[in-house]
Amino acid sequence: MRLVTYRENGKEKWGFILKGPEGEYVCSPQDVEDNLHQIRKGGSCFALEQTSFLREGRWPADLAGFLAMEEEGMEILRRMHAFLQRYAFEQDVWWCSRYVRPLGEVSLTAPIPRPRIYWGLVSNCPSFCRLDPERKNFNLVPQGHNRPQAAACGQGDTIVLEESSFNGEDPFNIGFNVELGIVIGKKGRDIRAEDAMGYVAGYTNVMDLAPVDYFLEYDPPGTPPEKVRIGADFFLNATASWGGKKMDCMGPMGPYLVTRDEIVNPYDLICHTRQNGMKRDRCWTGALMVGIERTIAYYSSFATLYPGDVLHMATMGIDGLGLNSSFEPGPEDTLEVETEKLGCLKMHVVRPGKRDWREPADPSLGRYRAPSVRAAEESGRGETDRFLPGDTRSFFICFGNYRTCQEREGLIPLLDIPRFLNNPVSALSTEHRLVTARRMTSADIGIELAVVIKKIAAKIREEDAEEYILGY
Repeated sequence: MRLVTYRENGKEKWGFILKGPEGEYVCSPQDVEDNLHQIRKGGSCFALEQTSFLREGRWPADLAGFLAMEEEGMEILRRMHAFLQRYAFEQDVWWCSRYVRPLGEVSLTAPIPRPRIYWGLVSNCPSFCRLDPERKNFNLVPQGHNRPQAAACGQGDTIVLEESSFNGEDPFNIGFNVELGIVIGKKGRDIRAEDAMGYVAGYTNVMDLAPVDYFLEYDPPGTPPEKVRIGADFFLNATASWGGKKMDCMGPMGPYLVTRDEIVNPYDLICHTRQNGMKRDRCWTGALMVGIERTIAYYSSFATLYPGDVLHMATMGIDGLGLNSSFEPGPEDTLEVETEKLGCLKMHVVRPGKRDWREPADPSLGRYRAPSVRAAEESGRGETDRFLPGDTRSFFICFGNYRTCQEREGLIPLLDIPRFLNNPVSALSTEHRLVTARRMTSADIGIELAVVIKKIAAKIREEDAEEYILGY
């Protein structure tokens, strides 16, 4: 099955795709359930049947909630999908038109619009080692970073390229490539590699976008060689390389979640990356060095995985295909990533400082570009007067932000911008018992000052920052 999250008449729904004689259609399981009584009427072959699928209760509100039903829910949905596929196009198309919509009439979002975990591997293909004669390490253990929820977006959203990403000198200032996304379908901790595939709900495309903003923040154009900071320490390099990936809408995924039973061998899929339909790269999922099973086993060794968590497996071909600094996208210009059997994720892009082609109704023209942020504001969750760790959506942590970091850790002092990474929010806890990885032999423990934000904050001036702080 191909599962989707979509917007219809301003309302977010999730459902599955049907193939009809004249195209593809989408329907919501709850809409189907609510209308099944219509076919139990006199003369119908279903008149004496209790035709329903979900025996009690209602379908979950979002796709992650459905995945939490695990295999039992998936089996019920398979039965509904098979029934609708036949009934809709063999029996009564008119009745089905009440809740089956042509795919082109709805707006697809990311399949998992607000991923709890959005963890991406790095340096996970041979070209990183093969093409760099100075490289002395080869990843046999997954290395990765977590994106915040606001990085996720989907086919119906717009990527807004900040002008700060284009410095006018480097011809390639925005990088993009295709990655294989793994959507978790069952809760698990300390999962064995041989059991890992049983925890996979399905697969999706992830477009890995990487603006150069943080490289330019650390080392602006014209920085003298003796003052260049990139390369000085690990945390600085990680922030510069991964910080741009954490920006709003820099991690599109989709267009579908294709269930695991549809993909016989996830290591035998051809992938393409395109700009305006022009092929930029061709790669193969078999190029991954660390595979799906070992990644799930490794991650679950120190953190619990939940249904709806997304892991993406890193570049398989050319890393960071560049967009020329003269790129001024219009309404017909697109960036595309496609994986065999997973569909094509096609994103529209805009550079506001050059050519803003967006219609007035485009949601990205509002104050907040990220769909998850807009959803929080629209639902009244854009401000809070209390702090509960379980309600936290983003958890950023700074590194080496103390005066003696150079002598204690060998990190160069930074006075203007921090070194930071985005932790999974599940790292926050009020539990008094620490559950460690089984392989752990020692631990460093420290205390840090945390700032809790009380309302949505974007592009805040330093002098206005205090009004956004709930407490410490």
